[in-house]
Amino acid sequence: MTKLVQALQRGLAVLEVLNRHNGLNANQLARRANLSRGTAHRMLETLREAGYVLRDELSGAYWLSIKVRGLSDGYIDEMWIANIVRPRIEKLGKEIVWPVNLTVPNGTDMMVRAATDYHSRLARYRIPTGWCTPMAGSASGRTFLAHCSEEDRNTFVELISRTSHNPRDALASDAELLEKKLNEIRQRGYDIQMSDENVMALSIPIFENDYAFACLTTRFSAQYISLEKGVERFLPALRATADEIGELYANRVTSRSPPEQDTAAD
Repeated sequence: MTKLVQALQRGLAVLEVLNRHNGLNANQLARRANLSRGTAHRMLETLREAGYVLRDELSGAYWLSIKVRGLSDGYIDEMWIANIVRPRIEKLGKEIVWPVNLTVPNGTDMMVRAATDYHSRLARYRIPTGWCTPMAGSASGRTFLAHCSEEDRNTFVELISRTSHNPRDALASDAELLEKKLNEIRQRGYDIQMSDENVMALSIPIFENDYAFACLTTRFSAQYISLEKGVERFLPALRATADEIGELYANRVTSRSPPEQDTAAD
């Protein structure tokens, strides 16, 4: 049987108690966490040294620092994918039948965070969650670059041109051609790309406020559907879903009840 690390369990218990009752002193926390005062004090000071807890020198009260929020970033990030993105792209996938995915920037690539490939009967090949594609060399990546902020675009393009060895990213090294391509994408509001398997990717931006933070893409067979018909058929549904995801993403709120007051004397 695996031997548990008791000190870690106690440290997590301290964080849980402060999460519910922020602003406790060592005596108050010891009672609530069922620890001795000495253990509670050592745990608090260890967390303070690590940057997860702050101490009011006058009252002796301890408070969680902003660093604690970093522990939940991955969870919160996954929650918006699960609660906002997946239900809506699955609904869109059932409507248009062809596969749909949502991608976000990941370094100098675009990474698939959610996809309907394994639910689509028409997917020529299946792209899994976590799959990455070159930013300058893909429809979703160029769509993102065309619609993100100028500061972000300059940063990404500089990184791609300096670090990428993927031939598909060659466009990033030709500033004039890249700017022309991105202007065209901005004007029409989407980008397209044909794969070696004769599959057409159609990608549009998802906005938070004025700038793109993700892209929504569908793929369809160019053998059966022309580009013009594909845009006519799929673009309105893609835009409606992208608008809904963007609005819900911008309005997402994390809330919790206010901490209880401790009135016991110490």
